[in-house]
Amino acid sequence: MAGYSGKPLTQKLGIKPGFCIFTTGTPAAYGDIVGKLPPGVTVAPRLQAPLDMVHVFATEVAGLAARLRSCRDAIAPDGMIWVS
Repeated sequence: MAGYSGKPLTQKLGIKPGFCIFTTGTPAAYGDIVGKLPPGVTVAPRLQAPLDMVHVFATEVAGLAARLRSCRDAIAPDGMIWVS
């Protein structure tokens, strides 16, 4: 679902073809929420550098800072971290 802007969520998140992404705390319906990933995008099984994007899902703030520090160490210099 594109939402009010008409852009797919993958575009809003900045996911580009060929990206290597990692997700953590991911809901089972991630594919339904984000939609079809651009061509060549790989989803890494582990938090291991270099990653273009990390998408962190959290329901509470406890422990989030430590998770973000770990994620920051794994992204490429021009990579990004999204927290949902």
